Amino acid sequence: MKIDYKKLIPAEISDEFAYQLGDFLYNLAIAFDDMHIVHVMRYKKTIIDCKAKSNTNATKSKLGDQ
Repeated sequence: MKIDYKKLIPAEISDEFAYQLGDFLYNLAIAFDDMHIVHVMRYKKTIIDCKAKSNTNATKSKLGDQ
């Protein structure tokens, strides 16, 4: 997903707003991780397994060509 983050938040913000927003985003990320870590880990495992399978298939096809 491509998001232009610079368009979401104005360039000129107060120090207090920068602090409050940073704190909010940090806490939001922690809460999201706490609620959905199982989903994230399962998805990462799927990606790793798919890469491993494609590497194994590539190796098998190279061995078969010899």
